[in-house]
Order: sequence, then C-alpha cells, then structure tokens
Amino acid sequence: MTAKQEPDSLNSRDKEACQLVALASHPIQYQAPLFRELSSRDEIDLTVYFCDRQGIEAKTDSGFETEIAWDVPLLEGYDHVFLDNISPLEDTNSFFGLLNPGLVMKLREDQPDVLWIHGYMAATNTLAFAMAPFCDLGVIFRGESTLLDPPPWYVRSIKRQILRTLFETVDVFAAIGSRNREFYTSFDIADERIIDVPYTVDNDFWQSEAAKLPESDDLRDRHDISSDQTVFLFVGKLIERKRPDLLLQAFCTATANDDAILMFVGDGELRDQLERETRHRGRDEDVIFAGFQNQSELPEYYELSDVFVLPSRQENWGLVINEAMNFGLPIIATGEVGATEDLVDGENGFVIDTADVATLATAIKDCLERPGMVEEMGQVSKERIEDWGIEQTADGMIRCVQAVVNGV
Repeated sequence: MTAKQEPDSLNSRDKEACQLVALASHPIQYQAPLFRELSSRDEIDLTVYFCDRQGIEAKTDSGFETEIAWDVPLLEGYDHVFLDNISPLEDTNSFFGLLNPGLVMKLREDQPDVLWIHGYMAATNTLAFAMAPFCDLGVIFRGESTLLDPPPWYVRSIKRQILRTLFETVDVFAAIGSRNREFYTSFDIADERIIDVPYTVDNDFWQSEAAKLPESDDLRDRHDISSDQTVFLFVGKLIERKRPDLLLQAFCTATANDDAILMFVGDGELRDQLERETRHRGRDEDVIFAGFQNQSELPEYYELSDVFVLPSRQENWGLVINEAMNFGLPIIATGEVGATEDLVDGENGFVIDTADVATLATAIKDCLERPGMVEEMGQVSKERIEDWGIEQTADGMIRCVQAVVNGV
C-alpha cells in the first residue's frame, strides 16, 4: 500500500464543493486532525455527525479503567453536530451503546451528496447503512477490520453474511492499510472500489511537541533513569489482547538488573497483576508503571525512550506505532499488529511472527547489545513516517469522494 498520491478534481460538480457527512461515534484525538485537514480542502464541504460526547466529557474508559477527557482540541476547525444518543448504556464500544434515531431526520434535512460511515459495530451505523439508499446517498465505508485472529467459524460465517448485506449499500471502501484491503478483497470487492486512505496520526503535532522538550537526559532524570540505560516503551491499555504480561516476561529474560528500563504507559485490568509479577521477580527498579498519560503528556515518554514494543495478540492497526516512529524509535511488534505490514520491517525494527517469550526476548536482547543498530533503525522510522501522515489520508478520502461522485 502506498500513501503518497494526489487527488484529481471533482469535475462532475462544476467546481461546487461536494457535501460530505462523516458519521463518527464520538470525538477522537486521532480523527480530529483529519477532519480539520479535510475542512481546509476546497473540493469538499464536510460536516461531522457525532453520536456521543465521550472524549470531550470525562467518561470512564472500559479498557484503561480510568476516567478520560482528551486534553487536545477535538472540535476546532471543522463543522460538526451532536446527535442525541438515547442509549442507556455507558459503553460506546458496545453495539447498543450508540442509538441515534435522529440521524434519519438529520440526513433528510441536510441532504448531503456522500455519507462516510466509520465502522459497523454500532446500532446507529447499521441504521445509516439502511437509510442510505432511501436518502439517495453515495456511501464511503472506512473500517479497521483485518483477517488476523479470526473468530470461530460459526461466528465468522454469521458475521460475514451480515457484512455482505451491509456492504451492498457501499460505493467505495477506504482501506487504512494492506491488511484492511485484504479484508475487503475477501468479500470479492473489486479493486477499483477499494481506495487507500492510510491510517495516520498528526505527524506535525507529535514532531512539534518533540521539538519543545528538554534533552532526553533531562527527561530521564525526572524518572531516575540513567543515560546509559536502554529504555523499552509500551503505550496502551494494559489488557490481555495487548499482552503486556508477555513483554514483562521477555524483558526480565533478556535483561539483567540495571541494564535497561521497561516503561508501561497506560492503565487497565492487568496493572495490579503486572506490578505483583514485577515485585516477585525483584525488578522493581527496572520496570516503571507511569499510568495513563494524556496526549499532551505522551511526547515526554516517547522522547526519553530508545525502542517501542507492541506485542499484541491482535491489533487491527496500532496507531501508537505511528506516534513512536515520529520520535525516531525502532519498533518491535508482532505480525498480528496490522501496522507492521505497511510500516515495519527489518530496516526499522523486528516483526515477531510468533510472540512467545523467547522470540521477543531475543529481539529485546539484540537491541540492548547493538545500540548502533537501534540508532539506525530509529532514523529509518522517522524518515518512513514522513510520507504517512494526515495530508495523505485526506488525499485518499478526497479520492473516495471523487469515485463516488463520478460513479467509481
């Protein structure tokens, strides 16, 4: 998958901006920069329909097990409305966590040209699929699904039949990466209906934040980390699927006391267990649990680290890899992490096929013993992420709109 392509003009609209509505679950820190970028483009007139206020209003995140409200601008720079969510459930990740019947009237009122539906695991999204033909809407679908870690055959069979029905209303599929493209292809969707819209973060934000930080050694002093220790970083929810327990075991196997630091940035259901295991192994001085850190606080942790590790059992993408690459970090990740197919190889890290303790420990030990290699890999990461940013994602989405308007 390549991210660097330029969109053409919306020639069938006679220079009139295409009315695009994006249906989003709630304000998300990763999506806001894309909405702002799209709103700056002359080709489209974007309005975002949010189904819930999570993100701008503090709510408990079930994965982090802590109350979260993001500390970066989520609503600035683009038009948006909030649909009334009548669901009694607090968890917006559950299917019935988003119930927005007002979507029907709003679509009829606004009469957009194209509807962009992000994801299918919500009742409101299902309603959007159903309503699109009756509102004469072109539909762009963007999801994160891959063929990695498939469910049992009977679940897979039912799910695929449901998706085939939903996908019948879709004109164009926006692929976030190569693994996501494979997923759409498995439904026999023609290549010309699948357009690359890479999964990205706001590179300018992360790199500008990095430029404001003190020297790495000064940052390490804040956490009692010496300049000669190699710091391995994990950022994310401390949950079984992301396998922080495997990382802890591998780190303890590969390193001796005071050789290196393992830093967990995040929170979740496994934190108490991980802390107990750390004490049991006598590695309290080498393993740091920093807890949940908001967006404005994360750059410090990336900057003071040497290597980023994401040993997930299943991860459709893993945007923390994009973030880490902006700070010039090599990546150690499993092949079950979708981003590895497009962003990680032997030039900027290690892709572990089978994430057992031994193979992960070998990669960690290799980084510990070869600091020159770590530096070279980090430079590749920083160079590679330059062409995988918000501008490329916006270009891809405009190509999707063009395809819908011009009849694919």
